[in-house]
Amino acid sequence: LRECVVRSLGNDHYDLCKEIARLQLVFPDRELFLNSLVAECLLKNQHNWSWTTLFANAIRPLIAELNKCAELEKPTFDYTLKLYESDFDDERFDSTKRAIGMVNGIKFDRFYRSGGGNRDLIAELAVLPNVTERMLRLSVEFSEFINYDYERDTQIRNLGNFKTLQHLELRGEKVMRINLNFLPSAGFKATLKRLLVSQLSFHRYDLLQLTGYANLEILKLCWCDGIATNGNLDFRSLTCKSTLKTLVLHKTSGITDETIVSLQNFCALENLDLSGCESVTSSGFDALFADGVKFKTTLKHLNVSQCTEFTNENLLNASKCEMLSYLNLNGCTKLKGTAFIPSATAGIPHFQFLEQLRFSNCPDFISSDLEREHTESWLSRAKNLKELDIDVLFTDDKFLRHLQTSRNLERLRIGPCSHSPTVEDRFDHWPSGPFTGEPFATFSAKDKLRFLCLGNCGKLEPSLSFLKDFSALESLTLFDCGYITAK
Repeated sequence: LRECVVRSLGNDHYDLCKEIARLQLVFPDRELFLNSLVAECLLKNQHNWSWTTLFANAIRPLIAELNKCAELEKPTFDYTLKLYESDFDDERFDSTKRAIGMVNGIKFDRFYRSGGGNRDLIAELAVLPNVTERMLRLSVEFSEFINYDYERDTQIRNLGNFKTLQHLELRGEKVMRINLNFLPSAGFKATLKRLLVSQLSFHRYDLLQLTGYANLEILKLCWCDGIATNGNLDFRSLTCKSTLKTLVLHKTSGITDETIVSLQNFCALENLDLSGCESVTSSGFDALFADGVKFKTTLKHLNVSQCTEFTNENLLNASKCEMLSYLNLNGCTKLKGTAFIPSATAGIPHFQFLEQLRFSNCPDFISSDLEREHTESWLSRAKNLKELDIDVLFTDDKFLRHLQTSRNLERLRIGPCSHSPTVEDRFDHWPSGPFTGEPFATFSAKDKLRFLCLGNCGKLEPSLSFLKDFSALESLTLFDCGYITAK
């Protein structure tokens, strides 16, 4: 309620009216609700309006909308209602059900099997026709204290009674065990577009037996365990090969080279997140970009951070995905700075539409002057970059000059790599080529750069006067820059 009132003052109030009208249904005492609303309006009067102006601009329209909604028999709001255990107490449950009947989304926060006076919460909602026949979004966050026995499996199975779900999210706190054997016969097979599962472990059922889920567009499996058959997660059985656009497998067990091969026939994939999948080898990544892979012309976002087997050759092959605009290589420890040095046997990667590049925590990436020189030259040709996150030996004017022509740059982070001299060693080992900040004066992205983070900024004290020309700057971070003084 507080958030609603804060957002309503001084803004267009129509959406807030609907929100307040929905909240009012949870309060049996309407007069008490309106009094609290007026009190909040007074407390949050950020514009110092007089009482007359405040009443006319904020309170009266809300009351009018409340009265209008009270005349409707079944108003429906496009809203996800967040429910807590206390909302299912006996004295509040009727009000809760009335509010649920007006929205098309529910989120159970920290769901307990014994919550709300030992109610079977999901089961009670899953048998209400006005809920199961038009609910679009359902999110359940399980508590770590949840009962893992068959009773809980019964409750989870009731999720299959929802007939129109488009978005289903199941989250745990740590890796909890769960039974999803309701999925093959769930009423929402034909409508589900997004399935998000996080920090859960599965048993007695292979999650990927999702035949019939032909309209799935987003599948996210994060920190999941126990979903692979024979130790390998195989996607061949999925029937959403022409619709799946986003696949996230962050830190999920069973992701191997065979898993990568099973993805080759997905023809609509735009976002692929394999971060933390350390069992995928260089050969597996070769299969990801091999000839005949159907999503090479559609892939836009690729995250292979913390994939410790990703190599220079894999990076070169990744450039065959001609539409790639986001590339996250953080923590790819086998990448070498020679990736951008052309040779007689291999070229250098070229990403025509690359907008976001993250290249930190790669300790051996730039380990010589030659590697640094070729990397700088490569970056200077990446004209479409909007975000760059990179670790270098030291930040100096020479490196910054290579970014001067990146006219679309909005976020820039240049940090120290593992070979950078420490603060204590800086006097003895800092190389020539100080950081003065001078290249920023002619930066072509001065009116677009919003986030700037610089570390290990040289041996001389730079002038920071260049900052006054960065009209869009929202965030500035300078760390390990011991030579910048108050002056």
